[in-house]
Amino acid sequence: MQASSLDDATQQLAQSLQQQNPGMKISGQMKNVDFNGMQGRSLELSGNSPLLLNGEPLPERDWLVTVPRSQNGLLYLVFISPERDFNQLHPTYQKILESLQIR
Repeated sequence: MQASSLDDATQQLAQSLQQQNPGMKISGQMKNVDFNGMQGRSLELSGNSPLLLNGEPLPERDWLVTVPRSQNGLLYLVFISPERDFNQLHPTYQKILESLQIR
């Protein structure tokens, strides 16, 4: 993936995830996120989970977080939850981000 900026790389990654997961869409604006003193980006995506409830796929929400790495690399994390649980789980996802150490 060749991108000219972190925003472009994040957008390209989100588009790749959409291609791999039919029905997935970006559900919010790109935001800045602080990741252990590094400036990153985040996007929320929504789609259908592979998990079923009464034979129907559960709606899910994904939180994509990206951070630039050396030599045009990109580190990313995707936090996935059922749509109904996302707001409750988001503080936990934030704590995970705060505790992660990259070397």
